[in-house]
Amino acid sequence: MTRSCSVHIHLPFSQIPPHLNLLAILQSAYVCAMDKSHERGTMASTHINNTGARAGWKGFVGLVVAAAIGFAFMPGFAQAESFSKLEKQGYAVGKLTKGKAGGYGWIISNSNKRFFCRLNASLAYVSKKEMVGITSSGRLIKVDRATFEAKIGGPDPSIPQWSDLQSGRVKPDDVGSCTPVR
Repeated sequence: MTRSCSVHIHLPFSQIPPHLNLLAILQSAYVCAMDKSHERGTMASTHINNTGARAGWKGFVGLVVAAAIGFAFMPGFAQAESFSKLEKQGYAVGKLTKGKAGGYGWIISNSNKRFFCRLNASLAYVSKKEMVGITSSGRLIKVDRATFEAKIGGPDPSIPQWSDLQSGRVKPDDVGSCTPVR
């Protein structure tokens, strides 16, 4: 008995975040591939089971590729930009702010478009005695600078100054992906 698998996607996409749609598609594809592999063989025969698992895996990979292509061409899907590219196009960097998820970043804008660029740094110097650790959720943790530098063997020039981050004087290494602000 063979049965066909199909992935059902419920519209409209605008009400469900795109990453949740992708997870649902991948989960359905995986379950379908495993069902097909179990249909083709039993545990009594290794050859049949391996053949079925291989065929199930090919079906799973095909569905994943189809889902990825579909999401790439989906209209309105936010495409990330690089900070360096936006800076070269004349975008102005605003002050450090928190995004919708609570993480730190900057609003980068020109006359008609705005992007939120995530903070990519996890440490920053505050003063000669103090540092902060920055979590992805936007929490700041005080760190004793002398203890930290004793462990790593001295000051690290790649760690930015907190005041520079706050005012928007950033280096490309301190900035993560930039997504359009709606």
